[in-house]
Amino acid sequence: MKTMLRLSVILASLALVIMPASAAPKGGQRPSPSRSLIGPQGTLAESHYRPRVRLALGKATGQRLPLVATFSTMRGHVDRIEVRVDGKVIGTLKPAKPLSSGEMSTAIDLAKVGPGPHRISLWAWQGREGYRRLHGESKTVKW
Repeated sequence: MKTMLRLSVILASLALVIMPASAAPKGGQRPSPSRSLIGPQGTLAESHYRPRVRLALGKATGQRLPLVATFSTMRGHVDRIEVRVDGKVIGTLKPAKPLSSGEMSTAIDLAKVGPGPHRISLWAWQGREGYRRLHGESKTVKW
């Protein structure tokens, strides 16, 4: 009997809860036309065309550090991949033919880089006409 009484009190208290007008869901509002075209998921958004690139480092042997670049883009192709150490371009990888996704490997000559800790990253440049200024960056690896 007590559980039935508690249950009815709980149900009565839940029925009395009134949602304020400011917390009510906003139905029917749409984003502005410019936001829906240029926004992060819009049809003209530049992020759709931005290539993606990942960096994987191998084990250093002597004065060479092997690395593998895995890249992809949704539209167009990747024109080139730049290898950057501390923000400076030390090498460029170019696919033999236009590829929208793939994998390329190379090695960094450690004699050119110098001693001490460094930050290594890759930049993949878009090869689609009209979007060549766009690039995607890999996560920076401290080495």
